[in-house]
Amino acid sequence: MLDDQFEILKYIVTFTLTVAFRASIRTQIPSLVYLIRKALENNVRLSLWLIEIFANQRIIKEFFVDCTITDMSRFTAGLLKTAMTTVFQHEQENLREYTSQLEKGSIVDYIIALPGDWLFNHSDRKSSHLNQSAAMDAQNAAGTSSGDQNQHMRNTI
Repeated sequence: MLDDQFEILKYIVTFTLTVAFRASIRTQIPSLVYLIRKALENNVRLSLWLIEIFANQRIIKEFFVDCTITDMSRFTAGLLKTAMTTVFQHEQENLREYTSQLEKGSIVDYIIALPGDWLFNHSDRKSSHLNQSAAMDAQNAAGTSSGDQNQHMRNTI
């Protein structure tokens, strides 16, 4: 069920960033951004996914340099800030431990002892109810897109 929620939330974020902002669907954008922000605040995995998407220079250029829709850049920056804050809050203790090990000079042993996928295995279930209801609400709000737009979004991300 959590994987289904994650995929739904990814779809909603993708729809909002690639279709809703560009189509200037002004009445739906605030509710979509609100739902995405709440989902990002409560879902580390979704936050990591969004940050990874924006690690691509072409996407950064498209959304922040070449973008002619000023609201799109502002909303996107806000969502990225929310995602980064969520990941930082989730990893704050691990960062303290990393810094402590770095200062002690034993960082290599510390890194070797970490499992390879430690960040993705952290639990983000504390708000699965909120994620589920946010996904359902956003699905209803985004239900107006055409099949061609849906296919374009799948190909984009």
